[in-house]
Amino acid sequence: MESVDVLIKNGETWTAGQFLFPTSGALTEAATDSVNYKYHALTTQTDPGNSTTYAEVSLITKDIVFEGNELNATSSSAAWIGNIYDINVTTNVVTVDVDSTSNPSVRVVDIASNYEPLKNLSTDTYPRLRFVVLKSVLDAAGS
Repeated sequence: MESVDVLIKNGETWTAGQFLFPTSGALTEAATDSVNYKYHALTTQTDPGNSTTYAEVSLITKDIVFEGNELNATSSSAAWIGNIYDINVTTNVVTVDVDSTSNPSVRVVDIASNYEPLKNLSTDTYPRLRFVVLKSVLDAAGS
């Protein structure tokens, strides 16, 4: 992933792994159902107390595959693969919500019980999966 330095919006705080988007040229964290992010936090960031501090973040492209958890499932399903879903952000943790497609922003490309079956069972609660961010989401984020 290509990393870039972008200004942090005053008052913003995020955790490594969160999705971010620019607001008036400064970064803010994506929220549940966001459909306009294009950066990925490399490190945890506390409020800088100003609007002149930069953060090193990665620039998301449509080809980057992320790995994360599903929001609330008690097992994984191969039926998720290829479908588009919303994200959920709770307490600075991003998950994929396969029960919601009202604000789709990611496409599931695989489930962990397929690619790591000894470590990840299909019956795992909050199962792991791999996903990509939709190009429409990246385009909507602007600059």
